[in-house]
Parts: sequence; C-alpha cells; structure tokens
Amino acid sequence: MPTGIYDRKKAKYNKGGFKKGHIPWSKGKKRPEFSGENHYLFGKHHSETTKKKIGEANKKYKGRIRSKETRIKISKARIGSKCHSWRGGITPKNRKIRNGIEFRLWREAVFARDNWICQKCKTKSKSGKRVCLHPHHILNFAQYPELRFAIDNGITLCKKCHMEFHKKYGKENNNQEQLEEFLKMRKTSNDIYWQVDYLREYLKKKDSKGIEFWFKGKDFNETDKQRILKLV
Repeated sequence: MPTGIYDRKKAKYNKGGFKKGHIPWSKGKKRPEFSGENHYLFGKHHSETTKKKIGEANKKYKGRIRSKETRIKISKARIGSKCHSWRGGITPKNRKIRNGIEFRLWREAVFARDNWICQKCKTKSKSGKRVCLHPHHILNFAQYPELRFAIDNGITLCKKCHMEFHKKYGKENNNQEQLEEFLKMRKTSNDIYWQVDYLREYLKKKDSKGIEFWFKGKDFNETDKQRILKLV
C-alpha cells in the first residue's frame, strides 16, 4: 500500500468516543425528583388538534432534497475548527477527503450516471433487496490526486465486485485496461451466486420460458450448471 495519504498508523484517534471499560456517570443512579410520576410530562398526551399541527409543520421537510450549493455551504460551515467535535486536526488526510462533500458529490454523480447499477454483475437495490454500491476509481485515488473527483474516472461496482477487482489486480497501479478485462471476464464458480440471483429473477417473470431455456447460449460447464440448479 502506498505511503503518505494511506498512512493511518501515525494518527491516533478514538473511533468509539469512549475507552473500553468506561463507566458512565449515571450508571446505577436515579433522579427521583424528575422520574416517573414526578416528571412534569407524566401521563400527558398531545391532543388530536396538536398532532395535526405537528404533522402539517413537518410536511415541508418530508422528501426535501437540498441543492448542491446548499450542501456545500453547510459542509463549509461545519468543517475543521468550526465543527463541534474538532480535536485539533488529528483525522487522517485520506479519511478527511473521503468523508468530505466533494467526494460525496462525486460518488453520487457516478452512481446516477450508471443508474445505481453495478457495472459488473448488473445488480441493483430493489424492494426487499439492498445492494451495497461502491464508487471505484479507475486510476488510483492515491496515485492520481488530480482525478479523484473526475466523474469519468469512476465506475459503479457493488461491494462484492469491488473486492473481487482489488483481490485480482491489487490496490496499486490500477488502470482502464484492468477494468475492461474485469468487466469482460467469463462468469466463474466464484460468480455462481450472482447467476442464481439472475435465474431466480428470470423465473419470476410472466414470460419466463423455464430453466433450460435460460441456460441456452450461456457458457457454463456441467459442474457449474449443477451447482446453480441446486441453489435455485
């Protein structure tokens, strides 16, 4: 792994907020003057009129999508020493960039261009099924800082495909040729579970012509075919 931006060992920060074994000040203590029947809201409920007023007031926030300009303004207003959790700038540079507004906007732009579909296995989140998508940098994040937020330098992959790519090609010196080869790779035994999902979706369709028809024209050996049939 390249040094510099990926060097996380130098930065020491507490991810969890509290150290292991920390005992909260309120453990085992009670405040009887404010608890139970002594609480000023005990036994009280909103009237139907008040509930309707609260509902009407909250409607303006439902489904609201902030503009890109607004999101950038909010991000700048809370960055660095302006943030309530600022601790002197100990966050690693790599983490700071990946959590920044520029990276999030680039990520969303890549997903939107690819219609939120993994470009390797063609899976997409549906009702009842969630697919974790990753934005993959075609040319490395660390080695090409000038292309970190270039939309043309990104592609949508699901988590599983993203891990498979870096398992095969590593995390250094990645390029367009590797990506094209990866996208064209024939389905192997490692991809059986994806094929099972495809077949299940196909069989649910009204115009489905059956399992044997689905296998026609697909380059599967007999072993893989039997594995798919067992898993469907």
